Amino acid sequence: MSKAYRIGFALVDEHSSYNAAFGLASIVEAGGHEAVFFVDEDTVFSRAVTLQGFKSAAKPSGHEPHIHKPAKAGKFRLWKRLKNRAINNRLEQDFLAALLKSNSLDLCFLDAIRYDLYPFALALAQAGVPTLLLSPTFASEFGARHPPVFSSMASPGATRLGLPFSAMRVMRWLWALAMRGHGQAFGRFEYLRILVRKWLDQARNVSFEWKLRRLGCRSAWSEYKRRPLIPQIVFGHRALDWPDLAADPHRCYFGTTDQFRKNSEFNWPAIDPGKPVVYCNLSTINGFDRPAASGSEGQVARAGSSRVRFRMAERYVEAVLDCFSQQAGWQLFIACGP
Repeated sequence: MSKAYRIGFALVDEHSSYNAAFGLASIVEAGGHEAVFFVDEDTVFSRAVTLQGFKSAAKPSGHEPHIHKPAKAGKFRLWKRLKNRAINNRLEQDFLAALLKSNSLDLCFLDAIRYDLYPFALALAQAGVPTLLLSPTFASEFGARHPPVFSSMASPGATRLGLPFSAMRVMRWLWALAMRGHGQAFGRFEYLRILVRKWLDQARNVSFEWKLRRLGCRSAWSEYKRRPLIPQIVFGHRALDWPDLAADPHRCYFGTTDQFRKNSEFNWPAIDPGKPVVYCNLSTINGFDRPAASGSEGQVARAGSSRVRFRMAERYVEAVLDCFSQQAGWQLFIACGP
């Protein structure tokens, strides 16, 4: 009888890759192995994992909460801020090491674009746990043979790989790495603040980069940030990817997975079967988040900040509603968030 493995899934809560990962986890368990999800308790994602019949990882004792929040440093006390960051990094590493040890993983699928990719990848490498990246998009690594996945640049065809096309792709990559999204969607100073934070995050990961390299793991720039160069699974079809990327033996494709999900039935009788249905989800569009305040003061804060914090989401929702209000022959489902 073949050995049964315990396989972890470390995903980012905000990403829709949970649905695709459920399909992969179903195949894992159909092969006689055990799938376990690293997910925060008492969240909609924890409930989704339970609904699909999978287990969630238990937090190790003595590590709650695992992120230390020291007293807030003054605006210009850079040394204090760096010291606090070092404390957080060390505590998070200790937490991840204890989490992996307490769950005895034989293999781990790690979200390719999670905010703490480097700490998690390093903890897995130090624990000797084989790791594969899960990519919810066709994001790749810096190269002149293809543009970044978010570029509007059309493919010139596999045979047109001359210097002009290569130079254009490199320029697109440099823009994607240096900037963040569409600058015109932000205020000038807000966009500058976002860029500074992005590059400070990259500087913070330098120490993890050195440690990963000492463990024999290389890395490369991707559309989101630097990431370890380890085998990955893309949630999409191979035919939709760039040919040179699809030929990489370390880049595998899983395709569509909705057929594996165990969601409850939707109330389809309320839908007109004679009209097409469109589903619109804002996903993680910037500004589509919930203010952290709670209670009566939180209600006031939420009302006062909603026009600012949700302005991009509001613009997007209004545009979609305006479009479909003129299309009487269509039916629209839209996730509006808070």
